[in-house]
Amino acid sequence: MNYNKEAELKNRFNQFIMSKVTGENKDYYSKLTIEDFVDIKNTLSDINNIITYKTTISFMDWLRDHFSYVNENYEIYLEDLLKVKPSVNGYDIMVTGKVNIVAEIKCNKPINNGFKFGSAQKNGIIKDIQGLLEGKTKVNFNPI
Repeated sequence: MNYNKEAELKNRFNQFIMSKVTGENKDYYSKLTIEDFVDIKNTLSDINNIITYKTTISFMDWLRDHFSYVNENYEIYLEDLLKVKPSVNGYDIMVTGKVNIVAEIKCNKPINNGFKFGSAQKNGIIKDIQGLLEGKTKVNFNPI
């Protein structure tokens, strides 16, 4: 069976809430929004990964809605995203077609109440941009 990132994140989150908070075996993950996860992200180490994953899926949906050719290989792109281990920071997206799209999804909240990136955050973002410009990517997708 192939690795499924969302299934692993969902299981880890629900197990933690059940064992540490409620004692009830329920699916809390599916009931929470990205905003809910932002509110409790310091509680669990995987919250950043959940936020990044859901943002990546939202971005993929946006791509599909705005570039019709993305729909042709959407399931392949999605499968590739689900194979990324939770410990990997950010996601690379590579879409080929009429317009080639390369993106990295990374959910960094700026410091100072969300108004300014710290120097380490800036350096990380610059490094990611340089990597994208130089063709470095985590994905190995080639639909052709």
